[in-house]
Amino acid sequence: MLFVSCYNIFSNAYYSAFGLPTSFNFLLKDNIIEGLFWMDMIFNFCTEYLDEESFKIVDDFRSIFFHYLKGTFIVDLIACLPMALFIRAIHTENSSIESDKIRLFRLVKLLRLPRLAELLNVQRF
Repeated sequence: MLFVSCYNIFSNAYYSAFGLPTSFNFLLKDNIIEGLFWMDMIFNFCTEYLDEESFKIVDDFRSIFFHYLKGTFIVDLIACLPMALFIRAIHTENSSIESDKIRLFRLVKLLRLPRLAELLNVQRF
């Protein structure tokens, strides 16, 4: 997931600056990576965590579910949403939104940067 996060952050910054790719291979690769982030978001609902107060590992599904909802779920959800599709759905011929400005909405994907920092801080025993 570390490699996927790095690739996603750099590619979205590149696409925001220079435009979206037109090659089928790049589009396919980006969609597969987006699918991996959706799966990661689902897996986070099942991932145990360390309780900050008792320093015990929590493995109760209900507790894990609400812990993730209160934590980084909203950030992960916003980063996974296809912002460009929402903007294009709102965009009409008469609106003043240019395609260059639409590209900047891909920078919302940079919300995944804290996830990358979290992956880098994993302690190995």
